[in-house]
Amino acid sequence: MTFLKPIIFICLFFGILSPFCDAETYFYLEKKASGTQAVSAEVQKGKDIRLLTQKKDVTMCYRLDWSLQTLEWEVNDLETETSLTVRRVGNEIKIDGTKNHLPFHQTTQIDSSPWVQAFVIGFQNFLASSESQTTFWAVRPTDMSVHKLVAIKQGAEEIVIDGEKIKAHKLKMTLEGWQSAFWQNWYWFDADGILLKYRDKQPASQITRVFSKK
Repeated sequence: MTFLKPIIFICLFFGILSPFCDAETYFYLEKKASGTQAVSAEVQKGKDIRLLTQKKDVTMCYRLDWSLQTLEWEVNDLETETSLTVRRVGNEIKIDGTKNHLPFHQTTQIDSSPWVQAFVIGFQNFLASSESQTTFWAVRPTDMSVHKLVAIKQGAEEIVIDGEKIKAHKLKMTLEGWQSAFWQNWYWFDADGILLKYRDKQPASQITRVFSKK
């Protein structure tokens, strides 16, 4: 189960037309058993926060409030003919559009815990807090199923990226409750709470930040 992979795409037209006054771009390499490819993520700040991401034929646009909770997430995949809008309405997550060229509509009841879909920036406030763990909702991009997750601080850890030693904040992500035995991934963030690296149980599957432009 992978929740990070949807966060690394970008809506180019939005970046050109947007009136946002502050933008930062982060570039990553995604390494999988099938090969390595470049990915990018642009953060735009204005009345709200937008994360615009791109990889190959998939673009995704996230709209967040200033507490970094996800409000809306748009997914467009040319290869699979998927175009979906995911929104939080009260304590419901509503998904509407087309998936694999077929109409797709789904409503999932959740509780008041936050919805965090944009892992690149979504844990900045948690990392800066004194809390040791937090619970949140996330949508699995492969099948659009909704799950409650737990992020647990693992302390500081020095990692090496492209020969450079970086002090990072490490988080462990699991499913909530007894399901935690079936899925867990690890994420490293820089001092500002921006994603540096992701790794799942399969060592061949990881994402690493290689360059930033502010």
